[in-house]
Order: sequence, then C-alpha cells, then structure tokens
Amino acid sequence: MGQRHQLFVIAKVGEHYRSLAAVHHHWLYGMSALRQCLLLLQIFSTEANRPMLRQELAMAERHFRDEEPPPIKAPFINSSAGSPIQFPFIMTCLMVGAGYNASDCTASVVHEEPFGMGYDQGDNNDGITVLDISDLSQVKYCFVNFLEHNYFPDEDSDDEDANKAEMLHKPLTGRQYLTSYYQPSELMYQQNIMTIETLDAKPLIKINALAETWPWGQWKFEPRSDSIPTPLRNTSKLRGPRSLFDQSLSKVVDTALSSDKFNFDLIDESVQIIPLFKERLRGCLIKRFADRVGHSPTSAPLLKLAYGDDKIIDWSPFSNLRVECLKNALAGEELKAMTSLVISGTTAAQSPHLVDALSQLNRIESVYALSGPDREQDITSIKIYSDLATTSPRLIQKKIALSGPFSEAIRRSRWFPYQAPIIPAFPVVQLLTYHDLMTDGIRSDFPQLESFFLGDALLSPVRAVTGFFRYLECLNDGVFERINGTALRVAKCFAAASSSLGVSQDVEIGPLPAEVYKYGKAAYLTSAAKGRYSMIRHLMPGQWTIFLWASPPGLSEGVDLCSSVAFKYAFVRSKVPVTAAAPPENSVQVKVEDLEALDVKEFLRQTDPTAETDKLQDHTDSLIRRIFGQEINSKDVANLRPRILQCMKSDEAHHFLHEFLNEIPNIERIHERVSRWGL
Repeated sequence: MGQRHQLFVIAKVGEHYRSLAAVHHHWLYGMSALRQCLLLLQIFSTEANRPMLRQELAMAERHFRDEEPPPIKAPFINSSAGSPIQFPFIMTCLMVGAGYNASDCTASVVHEEPFGMGYDQGDNNDGITVLDISDLSQVKYCFVNFLEHNYFPDEDSDDEDANKAEMLHKPLTGRQYLTSYYQPSELMYQQNIMTIETLDAKPLIKINALAETWPWGQWKFEPRSDSIPTPLRNTSKLRGPRSLFDQSLSKVVDTALSSDKFNFDLIDESVQIIPLFKERLRGCLIKRFADRVGHSPTSAPLLKLAYGDDKIIDWSPFSNLRVECLKNALAGEELKAMTSLVISGTTAAQSPHLVDALSQLNRIESVYALSGPDREQDITSIKIYSDLATTSPRLIQKKIALSGPFSEAIRRSRWFPYQAPIIPAFPVVQLLTYHDLMTDGIRSDFPQLESFFLGDALLSPVRAVTGFFRYLECLNDGVFERINGTALRVAKCFAAASSSLGVSQDVEIGPLPAEVYKYGKAAYLTSAAKGRYSMIRHLMPGQWTIFLWASPPGLSEGVDLCSSVAFKYAFVRSKVPVTAAAPPENSVQVKVEDLEALDVKEFLRQTDPTAETDKLQDHTDSLIRRIFGQEINSKDVANLRPRILQCMKSDEAHHFLHEFLNEIPNIERIHERVSRWGL
C-alpha cells in the first residue's frame, strides 16, 4: 500500500559516481514529490551547509579511492542497521528534506535505506528522486521512472504507449515526471505552476551520471551517445615545471617529515617574506605530503608555519593527523587568531583524547570533527561531546560538528544521558507545549501537554529561536494530532533551524533532536506509542526551557475575530534548581521570583549579544501571514503582532510550570506502558 518513492543522493567522488545516501518515503508522488525535490535542492545549496557537505564529500573520495568501480550487476544489499551511518550529515539533509513539507509545515515519516542500495532495489511504485551534489554551487536533480505501471494509460493507442515507454529509464524534469499524474489543464497542475517552473530552471542530472552510479540499469541514451563515456584522463600531473623555490621547499618539507628533529632555522625570516610563502607551503603539504603529515614530531611546527595567523584552519586533508600532533600544533601563540578548526576525517577526530588536545585553546567559535565512513562505532564521537560538557564546557562558543549526534539520531538512539551536563553554547534544554484545544468553537476541558527534550539538538541561541518560530508556523491551523502529537514536527523544525535571524529561502541543517525524533517516529508507526513524550528535565540555573501556550485562531476565525492571544511563550531560566517531579499536595516547590521569564529579544541579548534582533519582527510577520494568508495587508499585520505572540508574565510562567510538574506522574505511567513494547 501507499505511493512508495525513494530519494537518493549521488556524487562523483574520485573517478566514479557513487550513491552516498538513500531514504524511503511511503507516500510521495506527483506534485508532492516536486515540492520535496525543490526543498532538497534548497538544503543542498544552502551556504551554511556547505562546510560539512564538503567534508563528507572529501571523506567519500578517500573512502572510494581504492574501491572497484560500481558493479555492472545489482549488488546484494545487507541491512546497514548494525553499523554507523556512513555519511550522517548528508543523510540528515536528505531525511529532513524528504520528510518536512515547508509549504504547510507538516512532517512525514521517512526511513533510511541500506548504504549502496540500487535505484531499483527499493519497494517502489512511484519512481525515484535523485540529487547530484558533486558541485555544491550547482546541485542537480532528476526524477526517474523504471516501472511500466508508473504511467497509467489514458488512451488505448500504440502511439500513447510508445511515448510513455520513452519516459522510462531516463532522467526526467519535474514537468515530465508529472505527466503520469496530471494533465496541464488540471487544477492541481495550474495551482502549482510556480513549483514546476522553478524546477524547470534547475540543472538536470545527465543520464551518464545515472549509468555510472548504477551500471546495470536499462538506461536510454540519446542516439549520439551509444555508451557510457570513458572518464576523462586525469590531467592534474600535466602541469608545467615547478619553480626552483617550490622544488627546494618540497625537499625541505620532505627532509623535515622524515626526521624526528629538524632545524627550522633553515626556513628563516628571509625565506618567509617570499611572496605567498604560507600559501605555497600549505599547497606543498596538501598536494605532496598529505598522507605523511601527522606522523612525525616535525608535523606540528610545519602546520604552525603554514597556517599561523589564519582564522579558519582546515586540516582535514591530513587524514593521518594524530591527536598528539594536533595537541602540539595547538600549543603556543602561533594560532591564536584561529576562530574555526576543521579536522574532519582525520585520526584525531576519532580519538577519545581529542578534548585534551583542544583544551590547549582557551576558546574557539567552531570545531568540525566529523568521522570517516569506515568507523565502526559512534561511541567515541559521543564521548567527545560528553568530555567537552564536563571538562571544558566553555571552550566551544558557537558550533561543534560531530558525526555521532547526526548518526545516532537517525537510528533513533537516545545518545544524550538524562540530566547530563550541557555546553553553555547550546543553552536550551527543552520545550514544554500546552495546547489549549478547541472543538467546534468550544474550548476543551482536556488540554494536551507535550514535553520535548532539545539538549541533544545542540542548538545555539539563534537556532533555538528560529526553530521555535518554525514550530509556531506548524501550529497555525489550531488542529492538534491527538494520536501522533507534534513530536515529529518539532524534530524537523529544530533540525532545520537557521543560525541567522530573518526569513530566508536557505534551509540550514543540524542534528535531529534524537529523543524527540525517536518518540515522534514511534507515534506515527504504532498507536502503542501514543502520548509518549520526553521526560521533563530539571530546571537548572544557566539552562533554558521554552514555555509555549498555544491556542492559534486558524484561518476560519479571520483577522477581525482574532481577539485572544494565539501564542503565549517565555524563555525561562530558574535561579534555583527545580526538580522535575510532582510537588507534594498543597505544597509549593518553586516561587514566582525563582523564575526568569524573558521574551525572545531579551533571551538573545543575554545569550548571544551579536544576534541581529531587529530581524525578529520578520519572523512574527511570517507567522501572521501563515495564519491569515499571504494577502493580508501591512496594517492588519501590525495590529495583529501583539495578539499573535505575547510573552508570559512571571506569574503566568509559574502557573504554567506547575501544570507540567503536576503532569509528571501521568508521563511516567505512559513511559512505563510504552516501554513494555520496547519503544
């Protein structure tokens, strides 16, 4: 049953195209497939996603360097559930893009497919979507149909059947793919003409790329292309002769890396003032000695010499960079200007002693330490985060990129221990939502309370805010899914939260909140998981909880009838520890004055003073237009701002918290019931 569709990410890594990730969507076809494809193109083209995409593409190139070309026969596919996800950031981008509908803020369940699965090896009846990310500045797409019943016959004519057969086993544009579902004159087609035309302008994947990725396919080449072209000869070695200086520099570096001790006075100041010295030394290390950097004690001073005073330092080309070498390289004052360090795919990135090496720094904005696809486990990656939180919590100022949080979340593993320490750069721990439900215009006596742990999403303050606004837009219709809840929406909204304020077409991707995603996906798959949410965490000083009371009016109520506040919220920090437990009868566990209830602007002022808070109004206005329609005029938007979104007062936040604390025994009973099903 269902409209079954697979989505693939491919790239040319080394000499051949390879499939890097694939997911299954049980209900994707026709126009909805075009919408998700467009979102995926936005995700893989977003500038903020490029650093980690480039790093995983570089690791893929190393991984496949000595591999045989793709097989000419469909391979036997084993389940990859027992091993880590090979390229977890690419997979997260694909899963969020395939399962999050940005146009109406709904979320669907998608499933990871085995690594290396062929284009025709999935449970399929509605074709596939393929994304080519070889060139991140020009991400390509196509649809492919390979089953005859993908095209239903409208007329019993040989010409019609022949035309439809021609549409199989070849890359299709969005417009071509739709011919099996709608006529151009149909309402669905006309209402979505902008989506169709937008995809028309995107570059299409060539059939050669598909044939190189999956050689066993019955690909239909154009008449002038009777075979897969032979890969172009590698001309990287056909450069002109190197300068005498570059030849001498290469000999010096070779000598240095071959010895335990080296007299670096040989590279004195008179040499270092040669134009572009650092760039030439860096190029020499990367192009000629990348595999040797990191082995000898002389590697560290060479790295300091080549990268000194740089703000963004990328040592990912040095795959054999050991943690001892990293520690020595970071010691001293030479790299004090560094704000971002990239060591993805290196030996150091998988070392349990990485935090000890990083502790040579006082502070750094960002560290990228993604692990390679050959790793056997993600435990080390998770330990790195834990060590940072416990021993060096203030080292990371903005971002830590580790494979474990991405991979474990997709596998629905709760990797973040209950009440474990957090890194202050990611201060938002949980979201508590109180749905004030309406049925036929009558307020329900049984509001729905949901609790969501967000500490494992590693949200910066700005990403917590932009994810929060995305979630609000998901609640615009005032309809609550009583069986499934909103956990899956929460997971996708915060995973797709931007690190910059302002409404944009860019879709930045971070880790899925693992615990929320686990419970949200379970609720969609089985009614046995109904009502299971995250256990409420203690409210600790220095940590933040988002309180949200939601009673959105919906389109039917209209602008003039919107008299009550749609959303009341607060970013809450407790001055004293508050235990997540139901208070004894007739007792008060926390006082009003113990809670700080801030609006979003003040929250950002205290947690990220650099945030462009003047752009917050753009998010409120977008929410208003989501509720009342894009055609609403500016005057009505201005009048609605205080009625749509309002910060709670301290006493309201205090009452809100006690509503949830009193709910804890019921949450615990649900957890006990659901755990019997192994969920």
